[in-house]
Amino acid sequence: MKLSHDHERLFQKLRSMPHYTLTGQKTEEIQKVLLKKVEQSKSKLQWYYHLKWTVIGAAVFFFGFLFYKNYESLLPVQQSAHPSPYITTGATAKNVTLNNMPDSAKATFEKVLTAFPELKLPYIIESDYDRPTNRQGYKMTLKKAGDVATITVDEKTGQLISFTRYGLENDEQTPLSIEQAKEKATDWLTYIDKQLAQDYIASTVTPSATISGEEGKEKPTGVRLKSIVEFQPRSMPAPPNSFSYFVTLDAQGELMSIQFSRSTGEENKELEQKLQAVWEEAIDAFQLTNIAWVKIDYFEMEELLHHPPKSLGTPIEAAYLQEIAKTELRKYRIKGDTMPLLLVHPTEKQAYMLWKRENGVYAALELHQEKEKWVGQLIEKIPDK
Repeated sequence: MKLSHDHERLFQKLRSMPHYTLTGQKTEEIQKVLLKKVEQSKSKLQWYYHLKWTVIGAAVFFFGFLFYKNYESLLPVQQSAHPSPYITTGATAKNVTLNNMPDSAKATFEKVLTAFPELKLPYIIESDYDRPTNRQGYKMTLKKAGDVATITVDEKTGQLISFTRYGLENDEQTPLSIEQAKEKATDWLTYIDKQLAQDYIASTVTPSATISGEEGKEKPTGVRLKSIVEFQPRSMPAPPNSFSYFVTLDAQGELMSIQFSRSTGEENKELEQKLQAVWEEAIDAFQLTNIAWVKIDYFEMEELLHHPPKSLGTPIEAAYLQEIAKTELRKYRIKGDTMPLLLVHPTEKQAYMLWKRENGVYAALELHQEKEKWVGQLIEKIPDK
């Protein structure tokens, strides 16, 4: 029997012990015990090496797989027989390209890109969740020096969810009329996808605006007028919680964005009538009936920018009044107050914001100019019993 170095030393030590006389039989028994220990040690050692190499092999396979996937993402995308004229600038989280998405989604992207040849730019595509529509979509971001446009398409159906163009500069101060806005928005929708123009019809036009300013200056320095045209499904009446397309145009009729979003629906006529009654009561309470005020409710204040009265003259002056009115209003409104009404004097620098408190008290924020600056003060009146 061949012993290991350690076991051989143990065997010799046992044999050399003076108080222990080993017979041949005893020596053989010790050898058997040592042999058993050797076999146990070999078994444990074999199990250890087996486990060790199993773990090493699994680790090598795992890291090799990760390296392969990362290396694969760096390789150029294989082009189809008809290569896309657009350029991918890198792999996205899901390596989405025009060539590996459903045909319906790809077709929608190509419709938009064909309609706007200037968007033949580098792009990235990523899978993105669109909260307004609760849909998973492909979002394409087109870049130049910065973001130029974004297009979002439903992953399953290929429906256009949104299209936004950035960097459009237009300071035109004459807004589109309602009919002009509807006509131009319909033209844009038809230009991109004729089927959309057949399935949806222009219904309402809402004035909108973007106000810009400079830090440290109270008065705005720029106003960009916009019109938002809602396209409702032609299959009316639309079901509750239906969706519409909202097309936003600048003052020259240039397309700024298309957004598929929840429809505004029918206005609450009963609530509108109640508000009209409250506003008339407030006008009477503050004895403001002798002037032909320009009347605008709080959520339609952009209308003031589109059609400023002579007292304001320009959209920038109207924007200045609007910003001051909103700032001052936040100081005085409390929970339970009704929606306010804005009254603007047709020829003088004077305005009022009127509303009614929950306790029945009428409130007015009187606004006027002092040294070309708008200032406001709160007036309250308890109704006569």
